[in-house]
Amino acid sequence: MGSVFKRKGSRFWGLWFIDVSGKRRDVSSGTEDEKKARALLDSLERQVEAQRVAGVTQDSGPLTLLRYGERWLKRREASGLDAAVADRSRWKTWIAPHPISALVLADVRPRHVRDFIAEMAKQTTRRGGPPSPRLTNHVYGLLRVLFSDAVAEELLQASPCVLRARRKELPRKKDADPTWRGRAVFTRAEVEQLISDPHIPEDRRVLYALLFLTGMRFGELSDRKWSDLDLSTERLPRLTVATSFHSQKKLSKSTKTDVVREVPVHPVLATILAEWKGGGWERMLGRAPTDADWILPSRHGEQRRSNHALRRFHEDCERLGLRERRIHDTRRTFISLAMAGGASKDLLRWVTHAPPADQFSQYMTPPWSALCLAVLCFSIQLQGESGVAAMWQSEAEKKKPTKSEDLMGSPLARSRGLEPLTSGVTGRRSNQLN
Repeated sequence: MGSVFKRKGSRFWGLWFIDVSGKRRDVSSGTEDEKKARALLDSLERQVEAQRVAGVTQDSGPLTLLRYGERWLKRREASGLDAAVADRSRWKTWIAPHPISALVLADVRPRHVRDFIAEMAKQTTRRGGPPSPRLTNHVYGLLRVLFSDAVAEELLQASPCVLRARRKELPRKKDADPTWRGRAVFTRAEVEQLISDPHIPEDRRVLYALLFLTGMRFGELSDRKWSDLDLSTERLPRLTVATSFHSQKKLSKSTKTDVVREVPVHPVLATILAEWKGGGWERMLGRAPTDADWILPSRHGEQRRSNHALRRFHEDCERLGLRERRIHDTRRTFISLAMAGGASKDLLRWVTHAPPADQFSQYMTPPWSALCLAVLCFSIQLQGESGVAAMWQSEAEKKKPTKSEDLMGSPLARSRGLEPLTSGVTGRRSNQLN
């Protein structure tokens, strides 16, 4: 006989029952209503009893959605798919506890999926509100891929996932707060505060500079080593982004787009990295860095974790009196402020994402000087600094680049001192980072 219970710190009622194999299963009911949780428990126990009467065991009898789903998830996890971690969480929270999981796989019909999605909309998330349209579509997308794979394995004739947003069977993808995206970008002054203010610990100022001035994803930043920094390139140093750190799996993997990117190092970032490599790194870890070390490890010498960094990021924003935003909004800010300074969208795509996917673009590789020019359109300086950082203030307000100037680096490139050099941007930059 199972029971319902409340976990400490959880809003939802949990429930446990003994499955057909004799093992105890603990699941979330997904509801704050105790009566609904008990009704779900009764339904699950009736299904288990019916399976026992029919002589079904865990490894025998009809192939239910639950049994196939567990097998399907293990296969995805073994293949190393990044989405497998999120899939497991969504499966455990929303699908496995629902009666639809007990249906025989081949018996699941569109009406069952439709009813499941409709009932999901009435549930409450951990944050206290209903599931967002985006979350609902993610859960439905999981089912759609699962049933598509079942069809490919010839376990089904057709997938029951045929719902459509235009028929209002699925919510249209939109943000729960439609105003947040417009307010997600940091201003130039806010960026300067976060990378300059002495009230923020030095290692976190370096972290924010790397995020705001390269547009890297956090996992990409966490996996960068000093060997990825090339000082021999003309105009600006080059940071190669070839891998990303997966916090949950604790391993390095390819970037999200499976593309190796070359990111020009903004002169303000070069100044910060020079000071960091010259003393800050050693002050934090007690020894000088080598090429094999991460540029910004944790204070324990390990790779930085996104969850911990997010908590500290929010603390630092509060410390400076700034509105709370996500770490990923640093990427949005880099792109937005660079474009506001005159950078080409097509060139920024090479720096932050991947080359365009159309066939014609496969024949185009922009020159390094053009990528440098795009990054220099981000106008910023260190607070309280003059000299190198201030000298690189963007001139986009005076003259925005045309497409030809973006690609060829002239004449705007000449006005920024981007003519070919033998030792980088300035002698000071090379000396500092070497």
